[in-house]
Amino acid sequence: MSKRKRYSPEYKRELVDVVRRSRSSCRQIALEVGVNPNQLSRWVGEAAAGGGKAWNPGPTERRGPAGVSRRW
Repeated sequence: MSKRKRYSPEYKRELVDVVRRSRSSCRQIALEVGVNPNQLSRWVGEAAAGGGKAWNPGPTERRGPAGVSRRW
C-alpha cells in the first residue's frame, strides 16, 4: 500500500492559479500534472472560500525534504 501524497500550500496555490488563468478544465489540468481531479477541484473551492485546512499545516505537521509535508 502506498503512502498518501502531500502537497505544499505553495504548490496548491500555484495549481489553483493555473486553473483560474487557463481556458482548460480543472480535470484536464489535474491529469496533466498528476493530481486527482477531485482533489484539485476541492483546492479551487477552498481557495475561493478563503483557504482552510489545505492551505495551513496543522500543529503536528512539519515540512520534509523538498517542501513535502509529513505527519510526525
